[in-house]
Amino acid sequence: MRDLDPDFASHLAGGVTTLATCWQMTRLDGEVLGFTDHDRDLIFDGVIFEAASGGSFSALRTSADLATDHASIEGALQAAALSEAGLAQGCYDGARVQVWRVNWQDVAQRLLLKSGTLGEVTYGPLGYTAEFRSLTHQLAQVQGRLYQAGCDASVGDARCGVDLSAAAFTAQAQVIGAGDHALTLTGAATFEEGWFSVGILKFMSGALSGLSFDIRADVNSGEAREISLWQKLPALPEVGAQVQLTAGCDKRFSTCREKFANQLNFRGMPYMPGNDFVMAVPGAGENHDGGRR
Repeated sequence: MRDLDPDFASHLAGGVTTLATCWQMTRLDGEVLGFTDHDRDLIFDGVIFEAASGGSFSALRTSADLATDHASIEGALQAAALSEAGLAQGCYDGARVQVWRVNWQDVAQRLLLKSGTLGEVTYGPLGYTAEFRSLTHQLAQVQGRLYQAGCDASVGDARCGVDLSAAAFTAQAQVIGAGDHALTLTGAATFEEGWFSVGILKFMSGALSGLSFDIRADVNSGEAREISLWQKLPALPEVGAQVQLTAGCDKRFSTCREKFANQLNFRGMPYMPGNDFVMAVPGAGENHDGGRR
């Protein structure tokens, strides 16, 4: 049971309450943001909780066991600290969140309801939805390595060892056409089709400069290159905007060997039995012990 401040407990026990919800977000870069569903800004612990955030929490659930508690933060992109570009860039991913119930007439009367982190963040033209994960979410994370055929390293990291800045794995190109999920580029036609699939596209100039997006598919179209993205672009880039393409890896041993010549650092088990082995049955001409009749 939580200990309540006597004055706050007395307020809650009264017939009329003046309560608001405040949430404090601490990004991984150390920036602290505050938001509230009240109609004016609230300040405590040196943090300004903005009223013009357009955000609200879904119902909070608390479990007595170790099950992960989930909620979501939803709202419009109204706060000055929130931007569609920042959401697209992942600035808020993994941010630490504290949720408070506050007496807005006396902010010294408050209760910390939840602590956790932001999970998946989605956004659109009208607003955003951020998944709130309680601290027990960490207990559900995989510890150690999985026994699997595919590589469990991220291409280019210390365990992989591939230098993605090498000329064979990166290219500079220009935008000559754009849609919500696709770009037409020029300047990278010498790479074989699919070379940048599951790779990264980063804008180096223009309104989207600095933003990176995962590549879904990479197709050659004459002298141009058609790039489709998993995520919708927050805005259409200008024709002539510079982008950088980085080669992707589909985690297969054959790709590691033939594309990156990095098979010695492959972090999977490529020869483990698959579903075809599990479903196999003895041949008609064999005994159950594997011998011939």
